Amino acid sequence: MTTSSGFPTFSEFFAAVHGFEPHAWQADLARSVQETGQWPWTLAVPTGLGKTSAIDVAVYELARQCHEDSRRTAPQRIFHVVDRRRIIDSTAAHAAHLAACINDPTTDVLRAVHDSLAPLRSAGNELVVTVSSIHGERPDDRVWMQATGCSVISLTSHQYVSRLLLRGYGVSPGTRSIAAGLCGIDALVLFDEPHLSSQSIHTILRVQELQARAPEDLGVPPLQMALLGATVPPALADLQGSDRGRLAIDSASERGHAAVERLAARRTAFVQWVKPTDGEIRNALVAAAKEAWKRNARRVIVFANTVEIAQAVYSGLARRRKAGASPLMLLTSHFRPFDRTGLDSELLEGPCTVVATQTLEVGVDVTFDELITEAPSWASLKQRLGRLNRDGTSNEHGRATVVAGWNDASAEAVVRKGSAAVYGERTVGAATRLLHSQDDLTARQGIDMGFDGLRAIEMSDLFDAEALEAEPARIGTLTSSHLPLLAQTRPVPDPDIPVDALISGPDTEHAREIAVAWRDELSVFDDPSSPRVDPSEYVTIRRDLFDVFLRSLQWNPLGGSDREQIRIWDPRQERWAIPGSRFEASEASQIILSSSLGGYTPELGWTGARNDAGGLDISTDALIRMLTASAGGPVSSSADLVITHSLWLRLTDDGDARRIEGVDTNGLSDVLATLGSRSSGGADDDETLEALEDAAQDLAENVAEYCGLDINSDRLQILQSSNQAVVVRFAQDIKARTSEEQTLDLHRRQVAAWADADATAVGLPQPIIDMLLEAGLCHDDGKLRPEWQAYIGADDVPLARSSRRRAAQVEAARWKACGLEDGWRHEADSVRRLETAPSLLGHLVGSHHGWYRPILPPVRTSGGGIPEYPRVLGHADQFAELNTRFGVWGLSYLEAVLRLADWNAAAKAEECRPRDISGSSHKSDPAIHGPLGGHPEVRRLDGLRTHPLTGWHAATGLLIAAHIADPAATIHWEPFGGPGAAPIIPVLTTTAPLDELVSQILHDPQWNKAQALATSHGLSNMGFGVKYQKLEPAACLHGLLLDADDAEVGLAAGVASDLAATETKGAIPMPIVPFANMASYPSVALKMVAGNNTPSHSDIHDVCAALLSEAKGFSDEKCDGGMDRPEAVKPGINGLGSPETRQTRSVLAPLAMYGIGLLGSGPVRGLGVTRSGKLVLPLPTTPVTLNELRAMTYVGAVHPRWPWAVDGLDWVYSAEKKKVPAAGDKVFQWLGGPRSRRASEV
Repeated sequence: MTTSSGFPTFSEFFAAVHGFEPHAWQADLARSVQETGQWPWTLAVPTGLGKTSAIDVAVYELARQCHEDSRRTAPQRIFHVVDRRRIIDSTAAHAAHLAACINDPTTDVLRAVHDSLAPLRSAGNELVVTVSSIHGERPDDRVWMQATGCSVISLTSHQYVSRLLLRGYGVSPGTRSIAAGLCGIDALVLFDEPHLSSQSIHTILRVQELQARAPEDLGVPPLQMALLGATVPPALADLQGSDRGRLAIDSASERGHAAVERLAARRTAFVQWVKPTDGEIRNALVAAAKEAWKRNARRVIVFANTVEIAQAVYSGLARRRKAGASPLMLLTSHFRPFDRTGLDSELLEGPCTVVATQTLEVGVDVTFDELITEAPSWASLKQRLGRLNRDGTSNEHGRATVVAGWNDASAEAVVRKGSAAVYGERTVGAATRLLHSQDDLTARQGIDMGFDGLRAIEMSDLFDAEALEAEPARIGTLTSSHLPLLAQTRPVPDPDIPVDALISGPDTEHAREIAVAWRDELSVFDDPSSPRVDPSEYVTIRRDLFDVFLRSLQWNPLGGSDREQIRIWDPRQERWAIPGSRFEASEASQIILSSSLGGYTPELGWTGARNDAGGLDISTDALIRMLTASAGGPVSSSADLVITHSLWLRLTDDGDARRIEGVDTNGLSDVLATLGSRSSGGADDDETLEALEDAAQDLAENVAEYCGLDINSDRLQILQSSNQAVVVRFAQDIKARTSEEQTLDLHRRQVAAWADADATAVGLPQPIIDMLLEAGLCHDDGKLRPEWQAYIGADDVPLARSSRRRAAQVEAARWKACGLEDGWRHEADSVRRLETAPSLLGHLVGSHHGWYRPILPPVRTSGGGIPEYPRVLGHADQFAELNTRFGVWGLSYLEAVLRLADWNAAAKAEECRPRDISGSSHKSDPAIHGPLGGHPEVRRLDGLRTHPLTGWHAATGLLIAAHIADPAATIHWEPFGGPGAAPIIPVLTTTAPLDELVSQILHDPQWNKAQALATSHGLSNMGFGVKYQKLEPAACLHGLLLDADDAEVGLAAGVASDLAATETKGAIPMPIVPFANMASYPSVALKMVAGNNTPSHSDIHDVCAALLSEAKGFSDEKCDGGMDRPEAVKPGINGLGSPETRQTRSVLAPLAMYGIGLLGSGPVRGLGVTRSGKLVLPLPTTPVTLNELRAMTYVGAVHPRWPWAVDGLDWVYSAEKKKVPAAGDKVFQWLGGPRSRRASEV
């Protein structure tokens, strides 16, 4: 029966896709979403009753609204988020079946849905519904990255939230804004098993709230979210439950349905009480599994609470397993995805015994005859029981054995230390006591833990819900003060916001993980054009485990050949590097080890034990597996073939079990022969290079053919070649047949037309659609430069791209030979050619390759620069204004519309004729600069020369105050002394009088508002003036920061953060540059400005005097935050001396704290304190505005070899944390001074 509009009902649609009617709750959900126009906040659906079909409801509702042709509220992108990789794979399979039914409809019902969704699909895309899955084993195939069109994406919370926060894992800095825009606009998040990811849910809600503040509406559905789970923790259910409701299963209504078998499945638990040592638990689990085998259980699952116990149980069962027995599998989080591939078929059906940790607790639709488990928390035990007789077909078995610790003497539960570390001693102990009481009630005859049995237990008087529920993890807070840092994506800021803390929680071990891969040849990673590492090669482990491994190596990276054994990924330089210290290796997010170091076995996963057995380099196997899987569809990502001597041995050694059969090694032989001639110096370089390229390309084509891949050989690229290796890249568009020689005019017209079509399909406002069309027409105008056309080999007609991919070395030489400057970018030249244009148009053009957010790489020529070429920071003020106007995610989405049209047009050239918009007019931008009145005056703050670090923050505070009335206010630093002297004296240029700026800071209401918030949320009566600069209790900061953000008290958010891990006493250090040193630098400022302290005219006079004279502003206040203590200078000037007589320039403290608090926040150690612990603050010698100074501060120490001096940005204040001599181990100071970036390599 169709709807009143003639569109099929959801039940008809569901039956057409799956061949049977939906459950009652599924039909109820579809009806609720249609009638209310929004999703219920929670969907409480028991395990096994098809909550994945919420995706079907989302797709159906989108199609129904498109059919109705009204303003859409249903998002186009549907993200299924869950923190279990196996659920992701099964969800992707479900979505793929759904998409296949719609994309190739065979019934009238499916055809109606197809035809309704078809107008949404992006230009150049043939599919109405696309499906993607992203996790460690499945790299992002980018199929979902379309500006418009129905997409279903299944991925982990780490993958989704990192993309949402513009720091996507596995996403290059240049494309992070695209992913963020698509994740944050016109998107629905169906968050499965929410109890695993409380922090991620809070972060997503904050993104919703922050984006909703944008004053300009894009006219498309905002980000939405619903929680799916058998049980949703009350703390999460209450977040929005009162406003949006809850949908729960009515078991009675499902009893007559196909669900009855699952709801009635038999599950009986027997408890085995043991002494809870590692050895006793291991032995009991092994023995119970052997007993299950004796009972002829075909499918057995053994759960351990820790990886170490799981590995020991697996090894024990492997030793006792008879020849010809059913498969034995180990599933933990400590395996490379590559080594787990292929286990699913054995896991889903057929006889097997599986030893697992939490990896199989939730969501996976597998069933076992018997279950053996170490006692976990009550919630986890229920999830594990969901794998036992899941479909009701093993009622003759349905037996669970729970191994738990109990002390008969004290009649009390005893929890193994490893279990307590995972689940908490309190919750495991409470679950164990509950099991003991139930075991007593049943006289050890078995506990009914089926659907009704569990419900009866939880309704009994013995059930203590509060004791059984795990203490909620502390939540980190995303605030509006973080947005400027998040929006700046390239180069990656240093320091940066700790994104892991906003995904897993600041106190969670998962927030401190590291990804490790192994390679035989590491030298190939020392070249800027290094090979890519496939995600399936990485194992993800806790940093503390990796630290133990590092220490076991007795590794000293500062000397000797051992330094060559490790490479770390440096996201700021966007390349691999040799770590300079053990600390750098430990702090890296991705690392490559030499295969000779070991630490891993394919059988057990990560062991942390050093061995030199080798065989851990699986890069070629991973490449071949990826290419083979891509034979029938798009290549999931770019991939690289690294041709080394060890690969030659692999391909030719009949005794190697991993030998790749069927590959003709003649091509490889030619490559190795060429390498040999190069190493011996027997061939001409040009001839050798050409022969090397030809031979390597032949081999790569041969490997592709072996994988069943019909490729376009023009899309192969030689990345690098040396005596050790040749690297060949298979581009992501390796199968594209489009000629690369597109004319520039054709490409611009096509991008314009496709951006126009996509923006129209989405429903963006017409002025923005026109702007996107115009941006498409002029985005590549910089390519008209004659030198660039010569570089790509164009003749008479300007081309859009090169006709051939050359080796990186050849490309670099040709670039210079054609007269192109290092760092020159065509999109920057396109901006230059715009002359005057609306800020949005300029931004869309300048950012279409990921730069201009707001930084552009500096370019230096023999004359010092390119005339009218955009400045490094020239877009900072417009960028800040655009992020405020459209929201961070709204602006990112507008970028995505243009950039994705550019991508699609490059892959599939078509002749297009865009609309004529010559008659349209753009609204002029609101003035970004321009004072309210008066003439700007230049004020040289000579008084800050002797205290440059305190002075830097004080001068920044003045600039922040000036910016309010005079957005054009600037600051720069001038040298003190003769020629070549370093810049040390800040110079402020503004229309506002100096005394008014000082008064504005001292009388700002934010001081008292911040103190009031601090005390009302449970900090000490001293508020932010607390001794030692440590805020406690840490749990109170979440509410404090939310209230401060709502009340626009940015000062509080700048001096407080809850993103750092809690220290042993439950406190969090304030994220500020000044050290505590047994005191509190903020308290020095608060004494002058907060509480009953009203700054007087005399106070204002004293501050102004200190700014202008280096001899003014001293007092007996001892706390200086460890800033500006050069001992070579006389105490009378810098305030040094014995602790009894030392004076400091305390009158500058309010200005310094104002600058620290309001410049920006996010880094947990203070703005300017880099990842390595050094302090790096910019000292621009040309005037910069507040937004420009902020952007440059975020840059930190990255790219020291760029020609920063072209724009007067070469100087920084660089300092290191040092102990104060003879002052004990707890007193620190910053020691350093002005440095040139290039000279110091800070």
